[in-house]
Amino acid sequence: MSFGKMVELLQRKDNGKIILVNSGSFYIARGRDAVKLNEILGLKLLCMEPEVCKIGIPVNSIETYMKKIEEKEYSCIC
Repeated sequence: MSFGKMVELLQRKDNGKIILVNSGSFYIARGRDAVKLNEILGLKLLCMEPEVCKIGIPVNSIETYMKKIEEKEYSCIC
């Protein structure tokens, strides 16, 4: 199963939660989750095509960003 399909399945299953997937040195959010993180945290959004976007959070910074996400009253799955 491709990375994109896996994220889509998790997004459907855990609707309302931001999905972050570990990919080496980063946690990656894709699609609507990436757009949401851009809105609430101001992280740089990389869009390859319209609605095909991603954001990366360095593994060594994840705790800081998790606190910020929770402060904005969102929840996520890593």
